[in-house]
Amino acid sequence: MYKVVQNVRGKRYSSYIGTPELRCHYPIGKPVTARVGGLLVFTNIQDARESAGDRLEVWKCHTGTYVSLPLYRCYVPEPSFEAVHAVWNASNTQCHDPSLLDLASWPDGTVAVHTVTLTTLVKPAQT
Repeated sequence: MYKVVQNVRGKRYSSYIGTPELRCHYPIGKPVTARVGGLLVFTNIQDARESAGDRLEVWKCHTGTYVSLPLYRCYVPEPSFEAVHAVWNASNTQCHDPSLLDLASWPDGTVAVHTVTLTTLVKPAQT
C-alpha cells in the first residue's frame, strides 16, 4: 500500500485536509489511527504517484484493516470533525447538500484503512 503525504518542515501530514482539527500527522515508523472514517491509501504506486504530482511525497506503508469508503466523495466547504464524521457515516444518498457530491468518485486505486504506518519513501516531493 502507498500513502500520499505533505512534508511540512520534515513532518508528514495528510495531503488534502488542511484544518488542524482533522489533519493527521504521520511520524515515520509509528502507526496512525483514523479519528473518523478511515485513512486513505493507494493500492498501487502508479495511482499514488499520479495523485501526489510534484508537490507531495509517496510512502510505502503498512496498513490495518480495511474500512468501507462511501460510494461518492462529499465535499465539506468548512470541514470540522462533526461535519466530516456526518459525511463519512451518511449513506450515499444522505449527503446534506447534493451539490457537494463528487460523482467522479474516488481516485483510482484508493482504499480506506483503520491504521497506517509509513515505512519507506518511494517518491520525494520536488522543490
